[in-house]
Amino acid sequence: LNEQVEFDTTGTAYFLNIQTQLWRSTTKGQSWTVLPQVFVPGITSVTLVSGATAVVCTQDEVASGVNLDFPKLHVDTSAASPFRNTLYVTVDALVKIPHGACGSRQFFTHSTNGGFSWARPQEMVGVRPNPLWNLATDHQGKLIFPHRAVDQSCNVLITTSTNQGVTWTPDRCVYHNQNPGGDPAVGAVEQSIYSYAIDANNPASMYVLFSSTYQWAADYSCRPLACVEQHLWIIRSTDGGLTFSTPIKIDDGPFGVQVRRGTRYLLSTSSTGRLDAVWTDLRHSATPASGYSGDVYYASSADYGVTWSTNLRLSSVTRPIDRAGGNQAGDYVALISDGLTAYAAWDSSDGSGSNQKMMFSKITHGTVPVV
Repeated sequence: LNEQVEFDTTGTAYFLNIQTQLWRSTTKGQSWTVLPQVFVPGITSVTLVSGATAVVCTQDEVASGVNLDFPKLHVDTSAASPFRNTLYVTVDALVKIPHGACGSRQFFTHSTNGGFSWARPQEMVGVRPNPLWNLATDHQGKLIFPHRAVDQSCNVLITTSTNQGVTWTPDRCVYHNQNPGGDPAVGAVEQSIYSYAIDANNPASMYVLFSSTYQWAADYSCRPLACVEQHLWIIRSTDGGLTFSTPIKIDDGPFGVQVRRGTRYLLSTSSTGRLDAVWTDLRHSATPASGYSGDVYYASSADYGVTWSTNLRLSSVTRPIDRAGGNQAGDYVALISDGLTAYAAWDSSDGSGSNQKMMFSKITHGTVPVV
């Protein structure tokens, strides 16, 4: 979501919008206090990988008018973490790079006082723009950031920080396979890394959810997405991210069919150990490979990602779910796991460009996983 609500361990709620304006509530949402904007266009100074400084561009300086996009808020709520209740924000920001042009970069910052002040934003090294970054902290407060290589040389890279993002370890490739599943129809393949989760009961168990987009033309000549096949995969680590399993496919679609599955997706873990996944899926679209109308689907795993349930369609009507007629519902999915229940929310449009609704679904499970 471009707008997010997160809670710290004291029950304080934080709301972040697309322009990185932050609010906080200590009254369970009955009243809100405006906090300093995290990235202030024309004012906020950031540090680039080169060591040079740059300033966030204003909306007037950007042709599209979008100078900040895909902000993500994360709160460290680990009881054993020395950085408990630290706020972390990542964002895709257009900044004045050398020679004065506005260029897209990915930045990270944190606050140790509940959002009243922020550390100087740092550019994330070698990170490809991604609308659903998924920053996480483990039970000891270590920041873990999975992403993919800019040059596609690695499907899943992981970098970590033990000092609140002041310094980061070098990228480590934990998984690379250009064709998981061995799809015979594959031409060119592009992986996207979006969602990451840590087991609530076992900090050594962590999961990465990603998609593989199979281009049925080896030279990508069929773009924009007119002949693609897409699938969702999960890999699991039981040793704190040192090694990962072979990928397991979550969607139940067959290989060799031009359908986009997983244009946007999220992964979450429940206190019972259950894994939940939600994604946008175009299997019911009139143009399932080009991606204009689709649905929201859900699946769960009761054995820690080894097997997955039959895909469950949450949406009742196939609607515009990606860029079409000025709409983009594809970015807007949310998922929370709580005990035996999973809660999913998404944006639904009628295609007019002016009539969008937030949809909600509650999925209740009756068993606790046993290993």
